[in-house]
Amino acid sequence: IFLPQSDRLQILSADEYEQLWGLPRFSQDDRDLFFSLTPREEQALGGLRTPRTKAHFLMQVGYFRARQRFLRFDLDDVQGDLEYLRRRYLEDVDVPDVMVTEHTRKHHVELILDLFGYELCERDVRVQLEERALSAARISSRPVYVLRDLVDFMRQNRIVMPGYTYLQDLVRRALRFERDRLSGTLTKLISTTDARLLNRLLKDDRGLHAITAIKHQPRDFSHNQILAEIERGQRIRALFDVAKRVLDRAGLSTETVRYYASLVDHYTVYKLKRMGKEMVYLYLLCFIQDRYQRLNDHLLTAFCVLVARYGDEASLAAKEEILRHKIEANEDLNQGAKILALFLDSSIPDKTPFAEVRRRANVLLAPDRLARLCRHLVEDAGIDEAACEWEQIDAVMIKAKRNIRPLIRFLELCGTSATETLISAFTAMSQAFKASLQLPVQDLPIGLIPHRAGPYLLGDDGELRRDRYEFLIYRQLRERLEAGDLFCPDSSRYRRFEDDLVDDETFQRRDKLLPKIGLVAARQSIRDQLDALRREFEERFERVNQRILDGKNAFVRVRQGQTVWEQGRHAQESPQQEPFFDTTERIDIDNLLLLVDQRTGFMAAFEHVLGRYQRQKATKPVTIACLMAYATNIGLHRMAEISNITYQQLSTTANNFIRLETLREANDRIANATARLAIFRHYNIGEAVHSSSDGQRFEAAISTINARHSTKYFGLKKGVVAYTLLANHIPLNARIIGTNEHESHFVFDALFNNATDVQPDLHSTDTHGTNQVNFALLHLFGYRFAPRYRDFRGKVDHRALQLRAPQPLPRLCAQADTQDQRKSDRFGMAQHREDIAVSGP
Repeated sequence: IFLPQSDRLQILSADEYEQLWGLPRFSQDDRDLFFSLTPREEQALGGLRTPRTKAHFLMQVGYFRARQRFLRFDLDDVQGDLEYLRRRYLEDVDVPDVMVTEHTRKHHVELILDLFGYELCERDVRVQLEERALSAARISSRPVYVLRDLVDFMRQNRIVMPGYTYLQDLVRRALRFERDRLSGTLTKLISTTDARLLNRLLKDDRGLHAITAIKHQPRDFSHNQILAEIERGQRIRALFDVAKRVLDRAGLSTETVRYYASLVDHYTVYKLKRMGKEMVYLYLLCFIQDRYQRLNDHLLTAFCVLVARYGDEASLAAKEEILRHKIEANEDLNQGAKILALFLDSSIPDKTPFAEVRRRANVLLAPDRLARLCRHLVEDAGIDEAACEWEQIDAVMIKAKRNIRPLIRFLELCGTSATETLISAFTAMSQAFKASLQLPVQDLPIGLIPHRAGPYLLGDDGELRRDRYEFLIYRQLRERLEAGDLFCPDSSRYRRFEDDLVDDETFQRRDKLLPKIGLVAARQSIRDQLDALRREFEERFERVNQRILDGKNAFVRVRQGQTVWEQGRHAQESPQQEPFFDTTERIDIDNLLLLVDQRTGFMAAFEHVLGRYQRQKATKPVTIACLMAYATNIGLHRMAEISNITYQQLSTTANNFIRLETLREANDRIANATARLAIFRHYNIGEAVHSSSDGQRFEAAISTINARHSTKYFGLKKGVVAYTLLANHIPLNARIIGTNEHESHFVFDALFNNATDVQPDLHSTDTHGTNQVNFALLHLFGYRFAPRYRDFRGKVDHRALQLRAPQPLPRLCAQADTQDQRKSDRFGMAQHREDIAVSGP
């Protein structure tokens, strides 16, 4: 059933449509590749009689190899390909036409299906596509996601691609069915009380709608910002309970919840009120759930940041105090010597009272400084640094109580059996703070106090020092949160690890489910995979080390038994500037962007937030001005001042058309167009696309949640990290992270969420992007992980044996230890000492 053209979803741009359904436009190299025949294909060609049928068959083979579908074409469209085929396969025989009868075309289709192992998209297959579309629509309500999932399904199962209009209608029906299902479910699950709570979000309260106030995000971790975020959490906590209950019953995926939540950020309250009641409730519930989880993320992050800040502040103050004491002690040595000289002073009569001697000593040096000098001399200049630090903690607790106690009152934490005692202490503190009481000494578990900290937290009479104990619990809570031993069930970042795992029933069906998502290798036993990798590892060790000993590796040499990494013998200095660029014409950035748009159509990606039902289109000059304002960090106000575009035009365009989704889509279109250039594959290493990812640090002009201090890069200011995935100089994906976050945690996300046509085979990072989990994840998903280590020798010397040429083939690295040796890094992840596989250049 085909719908009217006006009702069809415009999912793909014209360029994207041509890439999937259009007639291929082959270059000379493309023709050599796609029109090459296997022995079976040559045999099938030999069974055809006339040059016309042979030419038609050859074209269908090449086009099918490129598009996985059968095309109809005219002679004018394929003249260049026909001339190539005449010279290569038809002995320059003249072919005036490529049109064949329907019977002959059907025969060619059957031959090609048999040669390539494909099947047509018949009735049974279309039933599977319907089920697949419904399943994809439950994961994401974005039309392009459903379409891409269908295309991937057909390619994996070797199904000939049907027409674009059929898939348009199929995606539309699936999305409409999913929305109708959700509307019916919400009607049953939302009570009158729930509806009343949701309607309050859209009511005007003294000129500001409730939903507008909830949308605000905290700028930083200051006291006022924390209190405002807590107040927002208290306002939507009841609604969050409703959202969690309803959305769990409705079976919405995390991706769908975030998509619907993003619509509330962009729709005005006026437009929300004009929508259907059930859909508005759906959008609001998704927004509340997503916002409350992010709110808990913000507050937990604030807790960890503040505890670390106050701890570092106390530690630094303690070090300064200790240094001051040592300086004063050194200065008091001269006066101390004069005091000792009093006992040798013959002018002092023997019958002089000792009080007189003490008085003279106090004149030379105050009693407290004299006592400190004595301790300094007796204890070999030792100062109790721990006692000094705890004294400084007493000083910072005034600020800590003011900023951290509101967080303790609001947050809800859970843990494992190993953290049961810590959770009980947290619960007792939370209840006391909610009641504005002091910490109940009798209810606090003393067993959490480390043995070495006991003398500083317990007084001489055994009484607990409340402030110090409170800060000790703060520190332990932060450490356990960052290690994953504590979690918040209503958070997205700090939830427990098990929440990201599938249930037992789904796990039992892994043999059927894993191939559907492309994880065929994961079906194999882990032990079998490790055995195969170990054999490959040993063989590669032998080969690489032999190349080094034979002198064939120009980058690694052995000198007197030591491995040395050095530059290649034929390496030369590259010129500072390629002369080619001096000959190119320089143009303005806006003209450059218009030129790129002509070649790639990336401007069409900036769609209105309301979708296809919105008639307003983005104006290219205004959109380019917004992009330049954001890219150069001058802002919309300054752009309006230096251009002939008003601020209102810039602001409206930016709010309606420029968002993360459209920016990614525009970047994907430019990346795909660049990858189609002939020069792109010349950057490949062999036949493999080699990608890399790294972070670039930028100072933040304003305070944001991701902005963090980094003395090394920003001095006293804050900044963020732009973590970018590159392949052959093309940026494929990027993400903004904090400078406090480890880059290795985002390597897999950058690769897996890459939506461009460029799919890397080999991926590299620097040392900061490595951890053992990434090796396993990228291996299971079909990537080769080849990190670049800064200290080459440091990665192999801990396994090294002495290298002497006369002896049997030595190894740069010994075999793995019999028993796993584990060590915990500063991020709490278990690291295994594994052999380092060294590849030749």
